Amino acid sequence: MNIDKKSMSTRKATLIMALVSVMWSIAGVLIKYIDCNPIVIAGIRSFVAAMTVLVYMLISKTKFVINKQTLLNAVVCAMTFFSFVGANKLTSSANAIVIQYSAPVFVLLYQVIFKRQRPRINDVICVIITILGVAMFFKDSMGEGRVIGDLVAIIAALGFAGIFIVVGEADQVTSINGVLQGQLLTALVGIPFVFFTENTFDVQTVGLFLILGVVQLGIPYTLVAIAGPYCPALVSTVVTVFEPLLNPVWVALIYGEIPGVWSFIGGVVVIVNVLVYCVMRDKREAKLKQE
Repeated sequence: MNIDKKSMSTRKATLIMALVSVMWSIAGVLIKYIDCNPIVIAGIRSFVAAMTVLVYMLISKTKFVINKQTLLNAVVCAMTFFSFVGANKLTSSANAIVIQYSAPVFVLLYQVIFKRQRPRINDVICVIITILGVAMFFKDSMGEGRVIGDLVAIIAALGFAGIFIVVGEADQVTSINGVLQGQLLTALVGIPFVFFTENTFDVQTVGLFLILGVVQLGIPYTLVAIAGPYCPALVSTVVTVFEPLLNPVWVALIYGEIPGVWSFIGGVVVIVNVLVYCVMRDKREAKLKQE
C-alpha cells in the first residue's frame, strides 16, 4: 500500500497535514485529566502510538527497515516530544507553544543555508505573519516563564522543524519506519520513569492514554509519514500551526474558558495568512505546470 509520488498532489498532502494539526490539538484537553508525570505521559502515549503505527504497517504490508535516515527521524521525534514536555514544565505553556511554532523559521533557514535555495518573498512574509499571529494569540499569557525553559522550547522548535525536513526528504517507507522508531525510542526512555515518579492509574487514565496514543499521536504521525514526502517542509510547518490555535478552542468548548480579544485577532490573522499562502502556492504550481 505504498503511495506513488504521482498519486498525491501537494494540495491533497497539505489538506492531510491540516487534518493532522486538528488531531494533534486535542492533547492539551486530554492531558489535563491525567495525573501522571509528564515524561511518563510522553512515554506511554508514544508506546500506544507505536502500536498504532505498527498495525498500519502490518495491514499495508510496509516493510521494516532501519538505516541512518530512519534513526535520524527517530532521534528528532524523541527530541521534540521530550523537549516540548520539558519546556512546558520549565516555562509557561504559552511561551512553549509560541516558541515551538517558530519552526517555520528554522525550515526556511535550513533551505537557505544547506539547500542553497533562494527564499521566495511570499514564503518569508508568510513565516513572519504566522509567528506574529501565534504570538498575538498567546499575548496575554506570555512572559511568565524562565530563560532555561524558553531555551528548551527552542530545542523543541528545532526538532519540530527537523521532523518535517527529514520526512520531506525521505520516501514513504523510510518515513513510516522513522516514525515507528521515534515513538519506540520515546517510549523506551519515558516509561521507566513510572518507577521513579508518582502517578495515578485508573480506568479513565487508561482510556485517555488510548485516545492520546491512537487518535492524537499514532494516526496523525502515520499521516505525516504518508503525506510528508509530498508536502514541502515549509508548507507542513505553516499549516500545522492550526494546532496551538485549536487547543484553546477545545478548552473553551469543554471548560467554558473563552479566549480574549488578542487570541481572536491572532487566530484570524494566522488562518487568513495560511489560506492565502496555500492558494498563492497552488496558483504558482499550476502556472509552472502550464509553462
